[in-house]
Amino acid sequence: VPTRSCPARSVLFRGGGYETVSDFDPVVLSPVSDYFTQTAEATFDEPGWYPPVPVGLQNQGGRSKLVAQMGQYDPAVQQARLYGAMDLDLYYSLSTDQTPPQIIGVGGLYNPVIGRVDVKVGATDPAGTLRALVTYTQGDGRWDSVGLSFDADLQKWMGSFPGDTSSRYFVQVVDGVGNVAQATNKGQYYAPAIATTLTASVYLPLV
Repeated sequence: VPTRSCPARSVLFRGGGYETVSDFDPVVLSPVSDYFTQTAEATFDEPGWYPPVPVGLQNQGGRSKLVAQMGQYDPAVQQARLYGAMDLDLYYSLSTDQTPPQIIGVGGLYNPVIGRVDVKVGATDPAGTLRALVTYTQGDGRWDSVGLSFDADLQKWMGSFPGDTSSRYFVQVVDGVGNVAQATNKGQYYAPAIATTLTASVYLPLV
């Protein structure tokens, strides 16, 4: 339970279950005053799913509150996702450092031979990076996560998850004092490229 002496610092979305509603038409409220009298419904213009991650924290007066958005909406496909379950991790910290880590690169390759998506993530933070997670869905009503492992030689977080070219994923990184950064591609999430195998041949003419 968050307290004034140690409020929750950040939240990590590990997964959840959702139901997809097609042809969804949200009600978009507009303010009305003596100076703003628009009566037409405002448009909802987002490049992808909003909110990109359906959980967050509100810190007020030394206390923190977990805020769970039980729905997301994508205006490009006019679909809503309604959540019935979520798996979360909360981080607590007394550190004065509240700057999240910087995610400097996200890449994913689908290997059709083994049916997995390999993910590589670059991230930096003065306090060090403690944990990296890739969270993925097939659009089938479920988000799941796998932890990435840090490769000291490449200075990258690396791992894989079962999927294909229809998989969509985003990345979360935790620094050494519990701050969380998220890379969601503005709610469009990331789609893996297809790994290709290069073959080479050598022509040796007869002399």
